[in-house]
Amino acid sequence: MHIKNDAPAHAQPAYGPGLFYIMLYLFMGYAALISLQAKLKDRLGITPADVRATQAFQMCVASLFISNGAARIIHNYALRALQPPARIRVAVFCMSAAMALGGWVYAARARAWGALAAMHILGGLGVGIGETNLITVAGAYARPTQRNTQLGIAGGFISVTVIGFLLMDADVITPLHIYGFVCAALMLGFAASLAALAARWDDTVAVAWAASDARADPAAIPLLDFEFTGPGEEAPEAPEAPEAPEAPAHRAGERLCGATECALWRTYWRYFLIMALNMFVLNLSSSLNLYLFDGEVVTLWPARARVRHDRWFAALYLVQMLADGAARTAVFRARARAAPLRWAPLYALAAVALLAAPLVPLATLASSAFVFALNGALYASTTQVFKEGGFTPRTHALLTSFWFFTGDVGSAVASAGVQRVRSAWCAAPRVRAAGLCGL
Repeated sequence: MHIKNDAPAHAQPAYGPGLFYIMLYLFMGYAALISLQAKLKDRLGITPADVRATQAFQMCVASLFISNGAARIIHNYALRALQPPARIRVAVFCMSAAMALGGWVYAARARAWGALAAMHILGGLGVGIGETNLITVAGAYARPTQRNTQLGIAGGFISVTVIGFLLMDADVITPLHIYGFVCAALMLGFAASLAALAARWDDTVAVAWAASDARADPAAIPLLDFEFTGPGEEAPEAPEAPEAPEAPAHRAGERLCGATECALWRTYWRYFLIMALNMFVLNLSSSLNLYLFDGEVVTLWPARARVRHDRWFAALYLVQMLADGAARTAVFRARARAAPLRWAPLYALAAVALLAAPLVPLATLASSAFVFALNGALYASTTQVFKEGGFTPRTHALLTSFWFFTGDVGSAVASAGVQRVRSAWCAAPRVRAAGLCGL
């Protein structure tokens, strides 16, 4: 079944570059927290032989995804009185504080576990609150605005993981400069973008947000089962929704999660499940690359060509982000959607490719591109499905929050288990012969 987009006319104009820049700066911070893990760990003198310190560091990193997931849900209630522009300001403050703490820990070489945990928790809160509300705001505008806002994610990662890593390889900058630059960009560069956002969040949209209520009638929540549609194909109109029955007695579990929340979980559980699988594979891919290719040079076995660490990761991250951005753009242009469980075989294939590719490092480029292209396509496809669901603004924000939350659960599971996977890999003779794991 397809749902026609009946959004009011005021919600359809394109919004220009402001949302893109906000997402760009926010994800520069997120990229720094993820991609600089290994460098920060080395700076603190933590080696695999130091088991307790390694476990403590990994738990701090896992808190990034745990707080990220918690923020996806909590902001709908703890920040209920705030409209999205104000919530985004909260996100900016959290990520700025995370970057400031990261710079201090790196500069002081301090194994301050409290500061490390706070750094990752604040970063998770910044992404969890900021990304959800930016997607919600973009959903009120035309398709190009949605696409450009999402491309800010890839742009943020490219800024740090490609440009930043190349500059570090040339000994022009250090991770301390990246932490400082991102903090400054968040504090200064955001000012103009947030002012523009507040100005464009006009009275009509603001009143619609204030009047809408997340606890809408669950009978009005549509059950979507999208198939692929190509360019030029028109989706059939949705059948008229049946009249809402009289409010029944509480169903099992509704006393715990609320009628609307339970209805969303019952209706969209497949989208949530595939998002968790997506982020598990994506995070496992990123983390394994960081910890398998952690020597000063990477040997492109079996060719035996040697590439410096930062140049290798700059190339790897560039391939990942180009694949992600290209997939998002293609899906938006084609207006394609797919039933969520149809993605599962692709992720099974991605997991197999991910675990086999490090034996031939050049193949890692292909496997990573495949994983990130899947992520971009899933992200663009699902956000279009949610936008066209006919929800009130608050219910749309709640649904998007649940979707991101399940993704963060997958990320947290992958982050907590990556060291075990690394240990198993690095113990294999063939992996050692390939020059991985810094051996």
